[in-house]
Amino acid sequence: MMNSMKMNKNFMITPFHQWLVGFTDGDGSFYIKKHGKALTFTLAYHLVKDDIMCIQNIKKGLKLDQNIEMRPKSVMLSIIKQSVIIDTIIPIFDHYSLMTKKSNVYNLWRESFFHYINRSQSKKKLWEIKYKLNDSKFLQELPDITNFNHMSTEYIVGFLEAEGSFVLSNSRNACLFYISQHEDSIYTLIAIKNYIEKNWKPINSTPKLVNKYLVVPPGAPQAPQGTFGAAGR
Repeated sequence: MMNSMKMNKNFMITPFHQWLVGFTDGDGSFYIKKHGKALTFTLAYHLVKDDIMCIQNIKKGLKLDQNIEMRPKSVMLSIIKQSVIIDTIIPIFDHYSLMTKKSNVYNLWRESFFHYINRSQSKKKLWEIKYKLNDSKFLQELPDITNFNHMSTEYIVGFLEAEGSFVLSNSRNACLFYISQHEDSIYTLIAIKNYIEKNWKPINSTPKLVNKYLVVPPGAPQAPQGTFGAAGR
């Protein structure tokens, strides 16, 4: 295990990995399950059946060889193989961290995984952690180490695919997109808003009328915390 981690110190983060972290922040789940006497540590994506291409894209991007689970109305990809978790999943999320409160879930899941494969904690104690992964009160009490310095367009697109909504508003005569999150992740939305305002610029084909409202004048005041306009709510 330690040799595998040493091999991945120079793990290269790609645009796909950044997209995946954003998508995982919105629609990924880290959990622990029992299989007989063994514990399995899982990263899973469970989507409606119409989104099977997204699941296939994740499987291809991570070079996974397992089957996609087909259900009557949904599809699911569960990553449980220890070698994949060690060589791919942990390096991705260690090098490019989650940016919502789900980062606390990942850190607890990751720590428990290493305790399990190193046999440094009992299975009974590790099984109890399963319930803490879904205990919002417990997770809120953990130190907040969320870092937004690595915000990127790829992350935002992944997050949008999981949590975004695109709307035509007749009352406001506007095209809008929204991102909804629990209030615990308000600073994630603020970071996304600030990144979009700073980095998303009009392109040559942008109509002049739209361009007029996209350009933020130099020195213009920033929207107060909790106000997201078209970038989220």
